Amino acid sequence: MSNFDSRLYSVLQSLELANFFSSVTISSEAGAAKPDPQIFAIALQKHQCPPELAWHIGDSYEEDYQAARAAGLRGVWVKRTDKE
Repeated sequence: MSNFDSRLYSVLQSLELANFFSSVTISSEAGAAKPDPQIFAIALQKHQCPPELAWHIGDSYEEDYQAARAAGLRGVWVKRTDKE
């Protein structure tokens, strides 16, 4: 899931990563962006997965970690710098 637009598909293709994903949920198509819990619900529905069995990994403390936890998922924060 990403706060991005449909260009993400070509980015994943060019990096040869597209085949690693069975689905992609992007904010411009979902009509909601992180930290809105609706984008998490949309992604979970695609896999018929309850939130308590899902993990969301991201580099934003608020939009990824906190938002995932608020939506009932296990949040994992990738802290790349000391800035956040």
